[in-house]
Amino acid sequence: MDDEKKFVKFKYIEELHQLQENTKLHLANHLRAAHLAWFKKQMNVKLAAKLLSESVASSIQFCELIKLTQVENCEATTRFLRVFDKLFDLLNSRNFRANAFKQAMQASNYSQYFDFLISSRAYIAQLIDPATGENLRRSNRKTVFLGFIV
Repeated sequence: MDDEKKFVKFKYIEELHQLQENTKLHLANHLRAAHLAWFKKQMNVKLAAKLLSESVASSIQFCELIKLTQVENCEATTRFLRVFDKLFDLLNSRNFRANAFKQAMQASNYSQYFDFLISSRAYIAQLIDPATGENLRRSNRKTVFLGFIV
């Protein structure tokens, strides 16, 4: 659950994958069955980066835009995906000529990156496990969230 008490649901990603498989039409994302079976390859960052991506967030948002009932109220999920996509890009940046958050940090983009990092830290710090009501920073799965905060 995010800071606005809206639910972030993996179900929306599963529904998007199911829709793409049923229609054989992919909405410009790299989402495949391997991404949904993440538990078989928990340490594969490549799968996580493609799953937590702008393209998946945009695809889910497009499905909501065309009024598909499977993805109603997906704002929290798309926000979550976009925050972590930008964090992946920023933390993996090394090219000064790249665009947006894929560009290496430098004096010209420092304030933009700093503002994003501060807002991302606050966002991650507010995430709650709805099953227990516990903040994810203090849960059994805290390592990922603390790692991004650090």
